[in-house]
Amino acid sequence: MNANWGSSSATALEASVNKFCGRHLEGIISVSFSPDGSKVATGGCDKIVKVWDSTSMNEIKSLSGHNYQINSICFSADGRKIVTASHDCKVKVWDAETYKVIKTLAYPGYVLSACFSSDGLSILTVGGDKDAKLFKNYENSDEEIIVFRGHTGSVNAACFSHDG
Repeated sequence: MNANWGSSSATALEASVNKFCGRHLEGIISVSFSPDGSKVATGGCDKIVKVWDSTSMNEIKSLSGHNYQINSICFSADGRKIVTASHDCKVKVWDAETYKVIKTLAYPGYVLSACFSSDGLSILTVGGDKDAKLFKNYENSDEEIIVFRGHTGSVNAACFSHDG
């Protein structure tokens, strides 16, 4: 990773994290590094996605589009997309270069986590409806392909293995 987060001292790292927190109107819930370490994306209670330069820690862009808190944020493996999951029952896919929304997926309840597959073609989501949903070829369809059922409560996190 190219970022210099002041790893030589815990105080410098804490100051770095506090800089992010102070730039959101409310608390940060999720943080994601781009694969090359050049950017950091944050999202939280203020409904805003912020993208930062990880070296200078200057804000690159502030993205609006969710109506409730952002519970999860994740870069794609190639760093070209960002996916966000929100309590507004939506999953949004953003272009990480133009910062425009590429796709919005509706969800039957609040969404707690969303992540890309290693090839970037699928998104796995989980939330308050007790199911995990796999959206394959999401750019061309709003339909979930596979629904994983069986949890007795909300599912809090989703993750693909690195090899897909």
